[in-house]
Amino acid sequence: MIKKVTKIFTTSLLGKILGFLRIQLLTVFFGANYLTDAIILVTNIYWFWSNNIVDSLFSNTLIPRVAKHGKRKMQIVEAIRTISAVNVLSIFLGISVIFFSKGILHVFAPGANDELYMHSNHLMLLMFPLLFLIPLTEIFTLLNQYNEKFFISASNMTIWNLFQIIAILIVYYFFRVDLLLYVYAICTVLSYLVTSFMQLSSIDYRNNFPLKHLFHISLRHFKKSILHNFSYFLSTVFLQVNLYVNFAFIASLGAGAITIYNNIIKIPDVIQSLVMTSFTILFFNEIANSKDKIVPHFKKFTLFIFVITIGLYIACSFYGKEFLYLIFTKKVFDPFPETGAVLMFATINIYFLGKFLLLIKTAIIENRGKYLLKMTFIACLLNVALNYFLVDKYGMMGVVISTLSVHIVLSQTVQVIMLKFRKELSLVYLFDLLLITVFVFTLLKYN
Repeated sequence: MIKKVTKIFTTSLLGKILGFLRIQLLTVFFGANYLTDAIILVTNIYWFWSNNIVDSLFSNTLIPRVAKHGKRKMQIVEAIRTISAVNVLSIFLGISVIFFSKGILHVFAPGANDELYMHSNHLMLLMFPLLFLIPLTEIFTLLNQYNEKFFISASNMTIWNLFQIIAILIVYYFFRVDLLLYVYAICTVLSYLVTSFMQLSSIDYRNNFPLKHLFHISLRHFKKSILHNFSYFLSTVFLQVNLYVNFAFIASLGAGAITIYNNIIKIPDVIQSLVMTSFTILFFNEIANSKDKIVPHFKKFTLFIFVITIGLYIACSFYGKEFLYLIFTKKVFDPFPETGAVLMFATINIYFLGKFLLLIKTAIIENRGKYLLKMTFIACLLNVALNYFLVDKYGMMGVVISTLSVHIVLSQTVQVIMLKFRKELSLVYLFDLLLITVFVFTLLKYN
């Protein structure tokens, strides 16, 4: 396991470093304003399409289906069936983006300024091809991950961020600032074309099927995916809605607030993404092939997440703010004195969100989507309520306290529902108690 985790981690690390550099260059070169806020907002909307709709509504049952086939050709057939289902929704959403992009933006950032809406609307339309390229990349990436082609499957992020960094540098040195959105969109679309080609080549698609199969549309497979995965889809939507609820409240704090918040949580977010990319891939593969060993696997993976969280919390306690000031300059964060608190709470959140992501995979294997749906819906309502009461008083710190509180409640409740109270999990409950204590201690420190 350690060898596999290390392979995925190291391969993904370059992509995360480049992602960190991309945000830094964007902020340093162009400042924290509505232009940079628009890039972050629209990028997150397309990530919502990628990580939530495509993954939860279509892709999350791909691995259990693929696990039934030993032959590569039949595995590709399962991927093509998934593509034919998602293409139906891609067409519908494509029409929505073309004719109702402003309405979509109002859903994701209802309290934003008109200038932010204007820039975001332009960028969203320019990045329209991603609605079709994202599913293609993601579905065949899952297939490569299952076949343990970790280097090629983990290289997507590196390519996306590299192309976007090139876009930022090109505009900064050679073009006017008002062309940033256009160049950024073009480079992002090109990066997805490259990763789609890479994933297809790695799985040897061209030697088995013609490219035209990727453009098939199947209402039957679409309906089947919807009926089977709708609970998981809505659960993931409610979980992701929390992010956009946070953005809505952060946007109300003024120009550049979204950019600053994104910069602060970037450190824990990069670590969380690296860790959970590795762990969820391996955890899902393991329990798909051995359902009777879910509890010991969950215990093992939770231990690693706990150790990483504690280590990062200690590091951020001593050097977190200084590291942020070093890479972004202290002046950027001056309007937001709660920077240190936001960083610490976001670090603790790595453990509880990471554990919940493992529980989502458990729910998929055990077909417990209805329980997951109920809990994520309640968590979504709780997040809205906590943000409403906390943001006015605590600003950004209120947002991250709300997020962490929701993930604590969500992970603990779903853990009990899915895995029950077992002696084998006593160590996991000890980890939970220790980090909840750290949360309370941090809250008292910064309050």
